[in-house]
Amino acid sequence: MGLRGHLNFFIDNSYLGDTLWAVTKSRYLDFGAENRENKIFCLCTGSCGSGYITELFKSNNVPGCYHEKHPSLDHVGVDYAIRSKNRSYIKGLLYLTRHDVQFEANNRFFALAPLLNEVFPNSKFIHLHRSAKDTLTSSMNKKSFEDFWNSKRLRYCSFLSGSPELTTFEKACWYWTNINQRIIDDLRDLPSMELSFDDLVVGNLAELEEFTSIDFDTKKIQPVNTKQKQKLETPKYKSYDEWPDEFKQRFDDICGSLQAKLGYS
Repeated sequence: MGLRGHLNFFIDNSYLGDTLWAVTKSRYLDFGAENRENKIFCLCTGSCGSGYITELFKSNNVPGCYHEKHPSLDHVGVDYAIRSKNRSYIKGLLYLTRHDVQFEANNRFFALAPLLNEVFPNSKFIHLHRSAKDTLTSSMNKKSFEDFWNSKRLRYCSFLSGSPELTTFEKACWYWTNINQRIIDDLRDLPSMELSFDDLVVGNLAELEEFTSIDFDTKKIQPVNTKQKQKLETPKYKSYDEWPDEFKQRFDDICGSLQAKLGYS
């Protein structure tokens, strides 16, 4: 059984977490300290430039850069956010799958920062975020908006998107709020910085350079992962200003406070 086979075995049998962590620690951690430190992880909601920032790091010759590296740990991250169980299993899995990472942007990590920091000491964390108004406008202009937020995928049918009886728009609002708030809470006592999508794409990277100790000679690149095929031919809404009044009211109720806290109007 190869490495992928072993990983799939433990993923399917998460109660074996203590065994996975013990094997990982004895065979890898004790002998691979040089691979465990000074990693950079970018946490986000998704749809806010995670692919772009990964390609930007690559363009500046940073080795070991990944965007949602396989296995992406989607179910693992959401399950931990919901139940906060299987710590040993997840820590072992993180090392086995991320020991060769120098930088990774992955929205599946939104609740895993404390465990990442335990496995990889002295990690640095970037909270990449985008205005909820822009994020939601973009989402509503995708063909799959209704199906997306009413799917059975765990992250979209759990508390992260509110209650099942909510409208699709309300679920999307709660998802943006809950994911970003969890990231803020987890990073409060860890080496971290906030980076807005707007600053990222215009090349305003002075704080990022200071935080990562990386000189970004290339500060802007071409757009990445624009998902043109997923977009409606005619946008439903060009901006927040075109939203129905009831959307604006529910947005203020659900996202307004955190939107302001993150520096958006």
